[in-house]
Order: sequence, then structure tokens, then C-alpha cells
Amino acid sequence: GVVIEDDIKLALMLLVSHWYENREPVSSDSVNTIPFGVDAILKQHRKVPGT
Repeated sequence: GVVIEDDIKLALMLLVSHWYENREPVSSDSVNTIPFGVDAILKQHRKVPGT
């Protein structure tokens, strides 16, 4: 199987929870972005080509 680090699992759970809590159809009045915590956690694992 695939090994996923604990902090990435946490980010996935936060994102799925966010989607569950905001599962109504999106309108132009309510566009949701991903939670800041998810972005902060995943930023640590981001690989940028050429660096």
C-alpha cells in the first residue's frame, strides 16, 4: 500500500470535513476556498521543480 504521512492525513481530513460542512451547491455569493490550515500543512510537502 501507499504510505501517507500523518500530517498529510490530517490535511485530508480537514479538507473532507470542510467539504462536508459546505456541501450546498456553490453560488456566486458563496465561493469557498480551502481552509488555511490545509494549505499551511501541505505547503511543507510541496515540491517545486528546479529547486
